[in-house]
Amino acid sequence: MYNAEGQVGRLSLPKMYDLIFTDRRIVGAVTAKTGAAGVIGGVLGGAIGATIARSISKGGSDERRMKYANQPIENIVAADNANFAAPFNKIENPRIKGLFTKYLHMKVEGKKAVFKLPKQQLEQTRQLVSRLPGARV
Repeated sequence: MYNAEGQVGRLSLPKMYDLIFTDRRIVGAVTAKTGAAGVIGGVLGGAIGATIARSISKGGSDERRMKYANQPIENIVAADNANFAAPFNKIENPRIKGLFTKYLHMKVEGKKAVFKLPKQQLEQTRQLVSRLPGARV
């Protein structure tokens, strides 16, 4: 799953993540740190501010994604302190929630993690999450 805006831990700023589901774990790879883009968008306000914030984030995401291409998972995890690799047995209460906008909620090694799911990837994400122990989708 790509371009999932989220955060791991209560005190972290939102970031854009690509979530990589393997046969043993979920790997979260930060593709853009959206905190600054969100501040810029908030200052400008409204639809224009939100559009500018998304544009800033998307440009950074594409660049970072290219750097991750063809890298071993361990190198991707080590590339940024906000990246993570969580074995399935260290993920608690994975569930998809939300009325109109859907979010993946879970605890990753004791830290709360929430990711906004892109609409076009929702069904694929439901299938992947449903395979996790204790999942509710």
